[in-house]
Amino acid sequence: MSRPILVRVAVPAPLLEPLTYSVPDALAARSVPGARVVVPLGRRRAVGLVLETAAEVPEGVALRAVEGALDAEGRPAVPSDLLETLRWAIEHYLAPPGDVVRAALPAAIAPAGEGWVRLTDEGRRAARGAGAPEALRWLAGRPGGRARPRSVEERLEAAGELGRLIEAGLIAVEDESRRARGAPVECRVLVVAETVRAAADEALAALARTPARRRVLATALASPPMAAGELARRAGAGAEAVRRLVRDGLLCERFVETEPPPLPTAELPTERPAELTPPQAEAVARLVERLAVREFHQALLFGVTGSGKTEVYLRAAEEALRLGRSVIFLVPEIGLTPQVARALEHRFGEDVSVLHSGMNDRQRYRAWRRARDGAARIVVGARSAVFAPLDRPGLIVVDEEHDGGYKQEESPRYHARDLALVRARAAGAVVVYGSATPSIECW
Repeated sequence: MSRPILVRVAVPAPLLEPLTYSVPDALAARSVPGARVVVPLGRRRAVGLVLETAAEVPEGVALRAVEGALDAEGRPAVPSDLLETLRWAIEHYLAPPGDVVRAALPAAIAPAGEGWVRLTDEGRRAARGAGAPEALRWLAGRPGGRARPRSVEERLEAAGELGRLIEAGLIAVEDESRRARGAPVECRVLVVAETVRAAADEALAALARTPARRRVLATALASPPMAAGELARRAGAGAEAVRRLVRDGLLCERFVETEPPPLPTAELPTERPAELTPPQAEAVARLVERLAVREFHQALLFGVTGSGKTEVYLRAAEEALRLGRSVIFLVPEIGLTPQVARALEHRFGEDVSVLHSGMNDRQRYRAWRRARDGAARIVVGARSAVFAPLDRPGLIVVDEEHDGGYKQEESPRYHARDLALVRARAAGAVVVYGSATPSIECW
């Protein structure tokens, strides 16, 4: 028998060490370091982040298995250089791994509680077959085929059966955090069941004695997917008519991703200066030289307020983008973000994304996703922007590095100035500290 694949997972619990789980072969390709997985945690299920693979099971630990994977194969939620930074922060600051991971991810995808399970299309077909497990038949009768894992387990005949149903593709796991407070990135809509649509006239005729339900079904057949309340309103019917059609299987619930409204755009500053001052030109030349090497390097840009440090940052960012790298720009306080963002947006347009803790969950998720998908190659923000999921960062700027605003005062208590250096080292990037009054450490 081959040795099982073992992973260490940061879970949403006040534990000082990640937990070790085995990985079924069917989930091995998606349960890699940096990916989110569904794991048993005590008597519940939780979403955690794989930090690393493990060589052996800790002594005295009863090994349990990963039950689901939430990220697509080859697309873990956290890139490798950021994952190395998170591991360093966990060890250096003696912080609970779950706290560090939650600081790095927006609430819309951060590790969370047990979530939901739902029937897949294959599971629905299996539920109609002879000898189907009671749990599948029960789920098939639930709205949307969804329920809490513990409710499903109460109807299972053997321990671990839920995991086997997940591995078989009959049940899928939904991350509850995708509907995080303030960030409804998914919308529940109703669609006509395919079997009903194929025999629409017969289905409508069968509802002749229930005109309200007939109107709802007719409206759904003639309209795109919509929320239950909107469907009832358009059909001139009550909510009960819609619920009955869902219970009878004529309408099915689906979850579709919605695009949040764009962030407001700021006024643009002055044009790019045609010439640099001699000190600016010298600083830019040295940074461009270091960027070309594509190796870790740290630099201090020492200049009084108004001496033109921002233009040096922007010229260095231009070079990083030209080399195919991305840029993280940190400011000490949220209130300074719009001012810097204006300069970056003017120079780089839609390549810029703003990311900080003062944004609501929906805005943070949108900005995080743009960075992760490569739609934005520059991220600007306060200390939490050091966790931006940019691919291949080449330049990290820490403006006003001496400012105490870079210190996080609640768990995990980290210093963004230090994490910027750690991340730059992991990514082979250049980190530039700027200040008119540098800290002793940086000097």
